[in-house]
Amino acid sequence: MRIFFILYLLLGGLLYNYKLLISIIFIMNLISFTIFYIDKRKAIKGKNRISENSLLLSAFLFGSIGAFLSMQIFRHKTKKLKFRILVPLFFVVKVLILYYLYKFID
Repeated sequence: MRIFFILYLLLGGLLYNYKLLISIIFIMNLISFTIFYIDKRKAIKGKNRISENSLLLSAFLFGSIGAFLSMQIFRHKTKKLKFRILVPLFFVVKVLILYYLYKFID
């Protein structure tokens, strides 16, 4: 329950500063996009890969939009059912959290 309180405090202030919030969301999605791209390049070159759990964690923590775009652009992990389900689900969860914070912040 503490994690929700911490999120409430951290994101609550950001909801009133839209430019900062949009910048943070953009950077987080760019990080996720880059992590998926790096894994795709490693797959092509036959090098050590980034684990699937790490990729999903980056999609959850950093940005599901960036992960989804990277999956589509580089055709990476698009056949894996858990990626096709979880990455969009992470996006929905984040939208619901932001909506909840925006709606009930006052």
